[in-house]
Amino acid sequence: AVDLRVNTLRGATRDEALRRLRAAGFAAVPTAASPLGVRIEPPVAVGALLEDFDGDVEPMDEGAQLVTALVGARPGESAALWGAGAAGGKALALAAAMENKGKLLVVDGDETRLAALGLRLRAAGVDNAQCHAAAGGGTAPDPWLKRKKRSVDRVLVDAPCSGGGLRRRDDGRRCATPPLEELLEAQAAALERAARLVRPGGTLVYATSSVNDEENDGQVARFLASEPGADFALAPPEGFDVKLDGAYLRPEPGAERDGYFAAVLRRKEGGWSR
Repeated sequence: AVDLRVNTLRGATRDEALRRLRAAGFAAVPTAASPLGVRIEPPVAVGALLEDFDGDVEPMDEGAQLVTALVGARPGESAALWGAGAAGGKALALAAAMENKGKLLVVDGDETRLAALGLRLRAAGVDNAQCHAAAGGGTAPDPWLKRKKRSVDRVLVDAPCSGGGLRRRDDGRRCATPPLEELLEAQAAALERAARLVRPGGTLVYATSSVNDEENDGQVARFLASEPGADFALAPPEGFDVKLDGAYLRPEPGAERDGYFAAVLRRKEGGWSR
């Protein structure tokens, strides 16, 4: 099945999207947990579908929709996405949640990926986003990021990981990924650097599309035990309608969705200032 997210920036509603999809001959149903999600049973020619709907719906797995909903981005606030992702779906979802009000920062070390995302953002009607190519691919000192230190209300870290899209791979093989040790190092670096952006009292969400505990719970535990992480604490959100696994969002992977993981942390007032 293919999951879509209704693009509320264009005034679209899920009921209207369902009506149009069914009228076009698709077997479309609401997603079980995401209030903006639509699931279409195969066969689906996604490219042709998106052209017909002209940005009113965007491809996005329900698990990823839940991750961005967990961030709790609101109109008029500032938010940042660390890691543009292969398709940019989380940036589009955050911008929609913010209703194009406030400032959305998207940080990635890949300028080509950011250029492609910029085109998608404009096509979706997003005009509150600013993309930044992090110096040295996100590993070098960056004056621009230093100026943003401790100033952002909500930050989502879309970490590189060993999972993602496995449900849609018929041959059951994983895409080529770096060794786990390299991924863990890259995840830790992304989390530590992104945490610098969070204002006192602000929210930090760490997310992967992996089911590997080392990349998920273990990575969060290591961050909280570090010097930069000493200023943060797990803070499961109130009013989030999806059941959490303790402090974590961990939808059960299977035929209906890929595996996802997210943890919400809140920065204490004052504290660490690196």
